[in-house]
Amino acid sequence: MIVRKSAFDKTESKAQAVFMSAISKLNKKGEYVKFINWHANMGGYRMHAMGFDAKVGMLRFLAWHRIYLLEFEKALRRVEPTAYIPYWKWVDGGVPKWIETFKPTVGGVTRLKSSHMDPNPTFHPPQTINVNRINLTSAITTQKKIDAILAQPDFASFSTALERGPHNNGHNLLGHQMRTEISPTDPMFWMHHANVDRIWALWQKKNPSLKPVIDAVHTTDPAKKKQFAAKWSVLQPFGVHIDKASRKTNDMGYSYA
Repeated sequence: MIVRKSAFDKTESKAQAVFMSAISKLNKKGEYVKFINWHANMGGYRMHAMGFDAKVGMLRFLAWHRIYLLEFEKALRRVEPTAYIPYWKWVDGGVPKWIETFKPTVGGVTRLKSSHMDPNPTFHPPQTINVNRINLTSAITTQKKIDAILAQPDFASFSTALERGPHNNGHNLLGHQMRTEISPTDPMFWMHHANVDRIWALWQKKNPSLKPVIDAVHTTDPAKKKQFAAKWSVLQPFGVHIDKASRKTNDMGYSYA
């Protein structure tokens, strides 16, 4: 069982160094960029409620990123067997001191040429990205606001409040690449989304029967509805069904401390 711990845990300095070492090793091997370029395909994978079919993107947002983080964590552990993704506990502070200067240079990044809403996007030729960010010094939200998100009574309301609230806020405040489709170039991305996933895990404990269900909203044709649901219920490029991705974290081999 992998236990993800807070990035502010002062007893985890060795694990924090391992996390950065693993990213550096993946980057050197040319594997880090694969994860970045997956995320750049926002229209093709519809994993955010941003402009395109917002309902589908909203329903896929949490599950898609859960599998994405798991795949990334597996890659980290192939080069550093004890690695895990620390979570950026937003209410405890800004960018942790230990990662402030960790801003990799990543080659082979394919930036979008077409709109992030394009279901068949086009990309610029691969380019090298020098990560930059605003190293925030204060918390981006409050526990009161997190509690309000956790109090949402249904999945759609919860996911929307989480994505449009502290999730978007964190990306925007960190700035630079974190405001773009290639946000995973910044190692803060993984810690940011680990906390998104942690908040979902907390909500799941309170609402174990509630989960995202893909349904077509633009047609009453049963055959087209079935086809639409079948297509978008599978989280590509991972080939994982949204039901499987929405299980409790303990059933997926990890937990949060």
